[in-house]
Amino acid sequence: MKKVAAFVYNNCKNDARVLKEAKTLVEVGFEVTIYALLDKETEPIEWRHGIRIIRVEKRALHLRLLRFVNRIVKPRFWIRQFLRIFYGFARLAYSIITVFRGKDKSENEIQTKEYGILKRIKRIFSLSNIKKIRGELLDNKARLILYGWILIGVFYLFIFGKNTIAFVVKSMYGLVRQVLMFFHRPLSFLDYYYRVHKLIKSEGFGFYHAHDFNTVPIAFYAKNRYGGKFIYDSHELYVERNKLNKPSRIYKIIQRKVEGYYIKNCDRVITVGPKIAEYIAEIYKVEAPDVIMNAPSIDKFSSANESDNIRDIIGIDKDKKVLLYTGAITFNRGLENLILSMQYLPDCFLVILGYGRDKYKRQLENLVESNNLTERFRFYGPVPTDQVAAFVSGSDLGVAPIQNACLSYYFCAPNKVFEYVIGGIPVIGSNFPELENIIVKHGIGLTFDPENPKDIASSVSKVFANKESYDIMKQKTGEVAKLYNWENESKKLIRIYETLNDIH
Repeated sequence: MKKVAAFVYNNCKNDARVLKEAKTLVEVGFEVTIYALLDKETEPIEWRHGIRIIRVEKRALHLRLLRFVNRIVKPRFWIRQFLRIFYGFARLAYSIITVFRGKDKSENEIQTKEYGILKRIKRIFSLSNIKKIRGELLDNKARLILYGWILIGVFYLFIFGKNTIAFVVKSMYGLVRQVLMFFHRPLSFLDYYYRVHKLIKSEGFGFYHAHDFNTVPIAFYAKNRYGGKFIYDSHELYVERNKLNKPSRIYKIIQRKVEGYYIKNCDRVITVGPKIAEYIAEIYKVEAPDVIMNAPSIDKFSSANESDNIRDIIGIDKDKKVLLYTGAITFNRGLENLILSMQYLPDCFLVILGYGRDKYKRQLENLVESNNLTERFRFYGPVPTDQVAAFVSGSDLGVAPIQNACLSYYFCAPNKVFEYVIGGIPVIGSNFPELENIIVKHGIGLTFDPENPKDIASSVSKVFANKESYDIMKQKTGEVAKLYNWENESKKLIRIYETLNDIH
């Protein structure tokens, strides 16, 4: 059965690896459905290159609870409740007035109603009905408490002022949020698994492809519940990945035990580089995973539009050498040191092409301004994947300054390196095993110490120092591009699936 369910914990809008693998499988006759996350930038269902993408909404219990708390601590919520109570009292008063005034009713009817109301009031306040009243109060305890808090809140607002109220409200919400967000990740994952499971249980998939460790549980569960093959696609060393807040040693031990269990119980493991594959085999005592590298397609680069030349778009002087960084603009990618290296490279212009949080980008811009580099630096993008080629080929040197922040980074072979190579420009990168194996071994550039801006600048200067050696590096990128491209890597994926399909 050639139906594939692929799971990814993002919106799958620009996830190059996930989309490339899915497109490859569709082209050889598989039906692929990707289950991703829905956000403001995406649609619940999308078809792309024959791939069905279904996105589930993030509605974890703690997020819904936070939204509720956030709503009730705002003044407008209490004003709305107060108005509702006032409206209720107004309706009651109107009803009583209508009864006593006796609109369109005879005098006898009015007297009868008046007598009935007085009799009812007398009965309510009689001693024999105290227990009944007490029971009614208990039944409406929650409502009475709510009304009481509303009245206290309104009184407090008028007496003590809105600034004090705002402080109390903010403190209450902050405390609740801090407690709930401690469990944010596991609760969010569980919500994703639950919603995806409701969608896949009647589909009859033959393959469950988990992209990264956070989607492995649903793929493993589906395989055991409904049958089929379970593939774990490890985009990095998940336990040793880059994180702003480093997890504790105990947490990593537990996570490694869980990942090891899943790896030993899946039908195939795929990863992105030889060094990571070796590490997984050693740490979990298993056969080395299949390696499918994150190389782009040659066809996509060969069809680049030359009118999108980076120099013309940004307006870079012809006498400046263009250094290009592509990819995520985030912490531990070595961007700070790359910017600082520009102090020693007066003839160069740095372009950072990609996506990142505005707050972090402002920090980098402040670093640029404080070092008087504004005239030789530019952020650009993000741009569609099919336009990256033009920017790369119009540059002079690609840079991969990733820092040794975690094992996953130390063993990485970033997609940007292959983009530079297929784009036909020399590369300089951090002096890590996988990068040296690609850059130095094939003679397409140099490596440097990513913690040393002067060493980064030195590598740039050496690449440009001799035009003849630069041209040789540039020429060799064409040879290396024939080795590292998606046309070659996709064949490995097809073989894996065809082998597993034959085992069915």
